[in-house]
Amino acid sequence: MSQRISLTRLIALNWYGFRQIFDVEDNVLISGAFGTGKSVLLDLMQYVLLGEHWRANRAAAGNARGRDLVGYCLGDTNMFRNGQRHFLRTSGVTLVALEFTRPAERKSGEAKRETWGIRLEYSSPEAAPKPTYFCVPDRLEYAALAPDGKLLSEDSFRTWLRREYGNESLFARQRDYLEEMAAPRHLNFDLTAFQRTFPKAIAFEPEENV
Repeated sequence: MSQRISLTRLIALNWYGFRQIFDVEDNVLISGAFGTGKSVLLDLMQYVLLGEHWRANRAAAGNARGRDLVGYCLGDTNMFRNGQRHFLRTSGVTLVALEFTRPAERKSGEAKRETWGIRLEYSSPEAAPKPTYFCVPDRLEYAALAPDGKLLSEDSFRTWLRREYGNESLFARQRDYLEEMAAPRHLNFDLTAFQRTFPKAIAFEPEENV
């Protein structure tokens, strides 16, 4: 019998209006008034788990124009200036990640954690983001990711990961990251089926054929 894997932490650093780490457990209820960011967190989960296969949550109400990757990372204000989209930030780093935990094993007596995530860096709203895909067998803390209150540079982040967790903590391609995440030794799911059904499930859309 396979062990149950639980979502235990969301890391949302410079993801739209969030600069926080959320601890969660068992059944999770996300509640709040209109515009407080419920769908923003659901889209974070999609992006970490699906990469480029994600799509902005159609269940969200209101103006969804800023619900794209650049809008979330740089903070789309839903306004225009000089005919261009206006953002809270003109460049910057975003780090999003999900921590999953397996129950403690009898031999070790310790729960097994895995944190899967993506670091994104925009040089401008018009430029393509530079992604860094990673997975570590550990719980990540804000103090390690931003030791001086500012997120580590790309080189410092990669150096820190390699020093603490080895080269296997980094992935050169999104495809490698997603395939490794789905592998039986990790989260153990059917990647093709998941990419097809998860966006519909998180937007409460029925799936005709599973």
